[in-house]
Amino acid sequence: MALFKRKLIISVDFGTTYSAISWLDTTQPAESELIVEWPGHPTEVSKVPSELRYASNPREYLPKWGYEIQTKLPRLQWIKLGLDPAGNKQLLHDLALKPRDQRRMDFPAMLLQKAPPPII
Repeated sequence: MALFKRKLIISVDFGTTYSAISWLDTTQPAESELIVEWPGHPTEVSKVPSELRYASNPREYLPKWGYEIQTKLPRLQWIKLGLDPAGNKQLLHDLALKPRDQRRMDFPAMLLQKAPPPII
């Protein structure tokens, strides 16, 4: 008789603008679960903004992410593009030239000029 090992399978869709997470218990494979409750959001939604906010002085406040970031605060966005800056150089250049929202930190320009600042 073969032993069945229980596994928890976690799927992370890390997107350029939004991300999503789902999970599955192999003992109940027909019942996958999508995370729909996110910190900072009052209702259920299937995805969360792929954005970070942190202070240069970590004593000022704890890092924030996704819906926890207040609307008018600067944040890092398009983080996924930084995973392969050489392959995304033209796109990063275009995004740096055409900021769609001045509240956003200029992460694409930062990637073109130097390594991103440490988050932790």
